[in-house]
Amino acid sequence: MSEIQDTVPELFFLKYKGVPSPWEIVSQAKRLGFKCKKYANWSEVHATSNSRQLLKSVGDSLIDSEEFDISFYPELSQIWEKVQRWAKDKDGFSLEPDLLPEYEKLSRLVDVGSKTPNVVDLMIDEFGFPSESIEVDDRWLIFLSICIYNFFQSKKRYEYVLNLAEDLNSCKDMPAAFVDSVGNFLTALYLTAGFDTSTFSGKEVIPYFIGELGLASEPLTTIREGGVKVSSLPKIWVERYEGTQLELVKFEYSDGDIFVRVNKANRVFAKGSELGQLLSSNDYWTLVGKTIETNISQIDEIQDFYNTFARHLRAIT
Repeated sequence: MSEIQDTVPELFFLKYKGVPSPWEIVSQAKRLGFKCKKYANWSEVHATSNSRQLLKSVGDSLIDSEEFDISFYPELSQIWEKVQRWAKDKDGFSLEPDLLPEYEKLSRLVDVGSKTPNVVDLMIDEFGFPSESIEVDDRWLIFLSICIYNFFQSKKRYEYVLNLAEDLNSCKDMPAAFVDSVGNFLTALYLTAGFDTSTFSGKEVIPYFIGELGLASEPLTTIREGGVKVSSLPKIWVERYEGTQLELVKFEYSDGDIFVRVNKANRVFAKGSELGQLLSSNDYWTLVGKTIETNISQIDEIQDFYNTFARHLRAIT
């Protein structure tokens, strides 16, 4: 199993709010060009020693001719990511930018699918492919293809790149052809960011893309529970985020789902104490989520309880 890596800079626009895509840089040339000129004098957000000159050059080109040298995109993405960090932590740039909702959803599905093969089968069945007729070894790739398809269909923002590839909907009744069409789409997407992945086959570029997004490109387990058919996705989602050291957990209810977001930057997790081990346990927070689910009208009160809990926690850590 391959290790999960950090998201690569050229794909920050698919993960973080506020980071422009390659096509948005061109479509909003003058506005972003003036921002480049502004950031050229803001050394705190520079990614390399060359960032000042790069920003001036890109800014001039966007303002004067609405043209953009795509080879500059990865570094420009890093700069925009640092700008988003500054908005949350002006001194240390230590807090991760806000995630895009569609990325959060993709991350949840890939994570639960990598751990629960029965969820992989459910997603395949709900998409219209009968999972029982598909070889077990082929299901993960089809699952990832479906997740990617749903991601890019979720927002009008991605219409530009969807129009660059063959119509994905034309292959929705043929699993193998659908995987190939998603792979071709990703190849077109990478080209917009200045990277040629045409040497990859469709079967290769899909897990490669998922890995570059910082998600699990391979399943943690492929062992299915015999005789157990999953009928719905989980309702309790335990996630991690980077907040201030004063925050512990945030609860959110949306469309029948309970989101338990645990602040991995809380100092209790750096101590290695028994309390820290308990509060880092997904099983613990899943139980809290299930408790909220059965007492959903009291979610605000439960949040207040844990906010008070966090204040007492600060006193002993």
